[in-house]
Amino acid sequence: MEQQLSRLLTQALEQDNNIRSAAERELSMLEQQTGFLSSLLNIVANTEHFPMNLRWLAAVVAKNSLDRIWRVTTQQFISNEEKTAVRQRVLSLLLQQDQLVATQLYLLLGRLARLDYPRDWPTVFENLVSLIESHETSWQLHRLLQALYEVVKAVESKKVDQYRFHQSAVSIIEVAFRLLQRNLGVSGDISIRDFVEKWNQVEFQIVELCLKMLRRVVHHDSLIMDLEKPFKEFIEWSLQLRCLFFYNGQEFERAQRLSYLLCKLVLETQKTHPFLLAGVLWRILSEYEHQWRNSLDMDWEQKSLLQWSLDAKALDLFHHVMECNVIFTKQPFVYKEDSRIPCDLHGMHCIITDWSTEELEGARQQILQSFTESLVSNIFQLAITRFLPCSKERLVKLLEEPTDFEMEAAAAEFDVDDPQTVAQAVCVSLLSHFMEPCFSILMKLANDSNEREVVLLDVIYRILGASVFDLADRIDYGQWLALLSKIFSQAALQDILLRRRACLFSAQVASFLHSEQQVSLFEQLLQIYLKESNVAVSWPALQAIEILLTSQEENSDLCLNEQTALVFMQKSFQVLQQATHLSLKCDVLDAVTRIVENLTPSLGENLYQPLSNSIIELWNQSSLLSEKEEAFSIQARVVDMIQSFVTSFYSFQDSKQLPSNFEVFLKQLIVWCIQLEWQGNGEQHDELVEQGLQLWNCLLESQTQYTQMMEELIPLLIALTQRTTEYVSHYVVLIRNYIHLGGRHFVVTYGNWLCSFLYSLLGLMRDRVVIQVAGIVDCVILFHSEDWSLWIPLLRAMISTIFHQTENRAVEAAFLSVISRAIWMDISRFEREVLEQDTQRLYSLVYYMVERIENVYLPQHKKQIALCLCQLAIQRSIFLHVSVDAVVDVWLQSLSSETKGILDDDFQRLQDPISQQDLVLEIRKTVQQLEEIFTDRYPSMPSFWNALDRNVAQTFRSALS
Repeated sequence: MEQQLSRLLTQALEQDNNIRSAAERELSMLEQQTGFLSSLLNIVANTEHFPMNLRWLAAVVAKNSLDRIWRVTTQQFISNEEKTAVRQRVLSLLLQQDQLVATQLYLLLGRLARLDYPRDWPTVFENLVSLIESHETSWQLHRLLQALYEVVKAVESKKVDQYRFHQSAVSIIEVAFRLLQRNLGVSGDISIRDFVEKWNQVEFQIVELCLKMLRRVVHHDSLIMDLEKPFKEFIEWSLQLRCLFFYNGQEFERAQRLSYLLCKLVLETQKTHPFLLAGVLWRILSEYEHQWRNSLDMDWEQKSLLQWSLDAKALDLFHHVMECNVIFTKQPFVYKEDSRIPCDLHGMHCIITDWSTEELEGARQQILQSFTESLVSNIFQLAITRFLPCSKERLVKLLEEPTDFEMEAAAAEFDVDDPQTVAQAVCVSLLSHFMEPCFSILMKLANDSNEREVVLLDVIYRILGASVFDLADRIDYGQWLALLSKIFSQAALQDILLRRRACLFSAQVASFLHSEQQVSLFEQLLQIYLKESNVAVSWPALQAIEILLTSQEENSDLCLNEQTALVFMQKSFQVLQQATHLSLKCDVLDAVTRIVENLTPSLGENLYQPLSNSIIELWNQSSLLSEKEEAFSIQARVVDMIQSFVTSFYSFQDSKQLPSNFEVFLKQLIVWCIQLEWQGNGEQHDELVEQGLQLWNCLLESQTQYTQMMEELIPLLIALTQRTTEYVSHYVVLIRNYIHLGGRHFVVTYGNWLCSFLYSLLGLMRDRVVIQVAGIVDCVILFHSEDWSLWIPLLRAMISTIFHQTENRAVEAAFLSVISRAIWMDISRFEREVLEQDTQRLYSLVYYMVERIENVYLPQHKKQIALCLCQLAIQRSIFLHVSVDAVVDVWLQSLSSETKGILDDDFQRLQDPISQQDLVLEIRKTVQQLEEIFTDRYPSMPSFWNALDRNVAQTFRSALS
């Protein structure tokens, strides 16, 4: 097979596409033959007869075919004996002289480990560690370490037994520490930096691989807390020799690279095992602080990317220590199963350790004692003076790219490669845990700085704004006012960068101010907003104004007069046109929508005519956008804003109809949203239909009379209901609104469709929807009282549901009230056409009405059932099936609810005959007739009043008097 494979591999390297494709097909067919992998590895090993490029391709083919043939469930292409031979063969080939071939073998070994560890190859780590320990030359160690690193990477994503992996991890860590100490161990009179820079590439890569491998093992080994001592000794050794820690100066690039890798190792250790470095953490933190203090002359913007990243990782270490809830807390340690301690730190939910609670508490105290007042103050000042400031030129760029000024929002994503972002997070954490010294530093810097120190003031207010939620209740209110006064001073506002920062800071603190200060701040922001021409300032000003308007109290003096409101909205549309990025356009629209919701209706209707014209113009402009995604995002938000506009307009008590041109526009907008033949993105269509239905309902709810425009939309509703039931809750609300506005005209005109559609909805059994459907059926019966054939199927469906004992009592109560209306209208016809002369089912319904009255909550429904029982008590012998006390109890509950509650205004408006009935008078008439007929109809029973319980009779007489 080797000869055949060598021929095919040679052809696969040909430039002719036809030859190469044919060879690849034949290679694919040979994969399933026994000895395929062994033959490829023999080619890799044969350096005498095969050139390097052929051996490289053989290794690539072996690696790529592994996933297809190594573990196949339907057919085994490779025997267990051949698998064992392949593993050993790969191990023996790792010390290849050709780097390209060796790299493919490392990747092949990693795939083998991912497939076979730990079940079929539990000793893979031990095999590699043994090979490393048996070789001394640098190039051999480098090759074997590369192989071990690939294996560690390959298995770290697997869920393996933690104890088995820990045993392997111990040996890997010991080997890595030994190699690091051997390579970095120099005499005291030689500078470690000079020593590292003089290494050859292989020696440097050995140390680099050891550090990278340690970080991955630490992350994957949950039991590594057992190795506290060797880790502590290694860190102390590194600090003592001053190697692997933070070097400044671009001439020491290798030393900086190793410092960066060590910092990543320490950071990963702290993230996954917060107490492992407790004994040396104070020395690590102090070392970084010392290095920073000795290099203040270097501007971080002028640093190399490596130096930049090193600063970010070191700062990130401070941040992770302070944000770990098991460190900065006084809560006792609580063990769960498997020696787990809950820990909510950046996705890590527990620490696994067999340390005692006394040992854990001691480690926590060691870490807390690391944060001395001196260290805290120094780090805080260093972050402010070294990392957070940037040149004024860089700040000015923020004004050129409107999306970039959202630095505070971007900081939430925590980009650890940016020292500015991490430094801000560190400052916020320091302020949270050590408020007094840190806040004193900020206040001193703020008081000592003047308006010309733009960069420093920008930093101070950025930190304060990011920390406002933690500090709002812990800092004297007067200090907040002093800070606001300084940033809003006339001199400060002359600088565009400070105007921008003032607006951003206002948005962050606005909701924490008292109402008087909010009014003052609102007026200042409004002036800035209306005058500002740069969107990088006007947008944060709009944000702050929106927060002030939406967070104001009911009796607040915050308001816009009619003229200012119109100018404000026109300015907002100008800002929207200035915005060049889609995300900014959407944010501006969202803010304007929320402001429209909070515009007080007392502004008067004169505002809405020009405002509606501006909204129509905005929509027309968005329709002209060539980019479909951008147009959709803008238009969807315009629909939201229009809905808020309509709601706000009709919250004004004396408002008249909307301007006619705007009504026509609304109709066009609803039709546009509910496009039945949609050609674009399906999810976008669903979102638009939802918005269109919400706008439609909003429009109907705000109207006081039925218009031609509303009726013109009904065919669209009918078509949509025939197409999908996905929006059934919206349909039901729409129909109810149409009934309330159109009354008899709507029900009579669309009765056939209504009944067939409602009948289909009863089968959905979504409780809330079905209850609403019952209300609509009640209206249909009211207005279609003569045409029983329309709604008899609906009643039968409801009766069937009741008899099958639906679990939802609210649904049952709604159905009983609807059935009660039909019975009340004509008992004989109901019995004949609905029940088909089944008198027993009628008495069963009476029984349910009496027994389920406790589940009926609406006064209107109780009244319908009570009046129905009045008719039945006179015309049918119901007291042979239910007790007199039970029926009287229904009447008493109905009388009580009618006295205490208010009947549904919608039914009053619809001129419902039931709602117009005097319940007390009807029950009195019923009782009088019962007194006369009781003896004749129920000869075996006492008289009506004597049939009642004495207490019930007394209560009933009192209610009727």
